[in-house]
Amino acid sequence: MADVATKRGVLIDFDLARIQRDDPSATGRERTGTVPFMAVDLLTEEYFAGQIAHLYRHDLESCIWVLTYALLSDAVPDVKAWHTKHFEGCRTKKIVFLADLNEYSALSAKNSLWETIGSDALYWLKDSLQRVDITQSQRVRNARHPRTRHNISSEEERFSEQWMSSTLEAASAIIQDFEEFLDLELADLGFAPLTQDKLFVPS
Repeated sequence: MADVATKRGVLIDFDLARIQRDDPSATGRERTGTVPFMAVDLLTEEYFAGQIAHLYRHDLESCIWVLTYALLSDAVPDVKAWHTKHFEGCRTKKIVFLADLNEYSALSAKNSLWETIGSDALYWLKDSLQRVDITQSQRVRNARHPRTRHNISSEEERFSEQWMSSTLEAASAIIQDFEEFLDLELADLGFAPLTQDKLFVPS
């Protein structure tokens, strides 16, 4: 990368970062990302048109896709197929992949890692996306047919709000949810979630 002002190369570009304002409607003008590893929500025309904000949980999801690609790309042709510039095609392939998640396994050298954390991380992601989708669909149905309202639990409302929020508090809550899920699956391996002070969000 190069600094456009000085025309010099930059090894670590943190000093070129922009200050984040508190405006939740701001989405920024740049639309970047490596398609195979991008969050499903961002593989849309709306995102590249600047209509969808890039949230912290999108970066968490990207980490899960990177891990999946590293563990499965040499064993599962469907994963190798994510490597495309066509974001809509990649989105479709990822949705199909999540639907058929229990059918995949890694090569023997990577399979223990796939079974202990790779597949678990994806099951968490799949469950989270489904929970939010169901909640949003019920909201739409309730708005259209108020006489036949379906109750949405406060827990599902809370999770959906956090999932769609751009706040640091919501990002912290999602990371905690992910780590609590991993803790249930990886407790025998010594996994320990971050403590509250490590996830502290300054007010």
